[in-house]
Amino acid sequence: SVRQMDWKLRSNPKWADLRYNPLKMNLSSSESMDIFQPGARDYIMSLYQDLAVYPMEGIVFGDDLFYKTEEGLGEEAQQQFKQDFGELFSPKVLQQTPLASISNDIFWRWVGWKSRQAYYFLDELKQTVKKTNPALQLGIFISDKTILNPVQALAQNSQDLLETKRYMLDYYGINV
Repeated sequence: SVRQMDWKLRSNPKWADLRYNPLKMNLSSSESMDIFQPGARDYIMSLYQDLAVYPMEGIVFGDDLFYKTEEGLGEEAQQQFKQDFGELFSPKVLQQTPLASISNDIFWRWVGWKSRQAYYFLDELKQTVKKTNPALQLGIFISDKTILNPVQALAQNSQDLLETKRYMLDYYGINV
């Protein structure tokens, strides 16, 4: 598990990701770390670097690394997105369903951007772990939708098969 660290969120609640609640139409803290928070990102990175020191064959990153559609809406993510695209993403766009049929350009920029950010972080994790233990095998879990329905996987889970393959990990697990 990459972002599921409830023990750390108890001591650092500001590291919690923000998610959109479509029923209440507001943002609330989730139970996952926010990799857009520099402190949370550094903590995760150091945790995996420490883990790589132990004698083991490999590490498999959980699919919780990727943001669900309604996740990843914290202030840092919003600021970075605005810096990159010159516009804000309004969570109210998420009121439309089904998500894969959303034709809003900003929605697709948002999920694509969020997906790339997660993959950049995966690459940083990979490089950090490999510096510590070059022989360590690395893998990742992805959803079956990533293969069977790429548009839906990107819209719902921020997962992209081409991006996943691009980072050339040793193993790929498929959650069915």
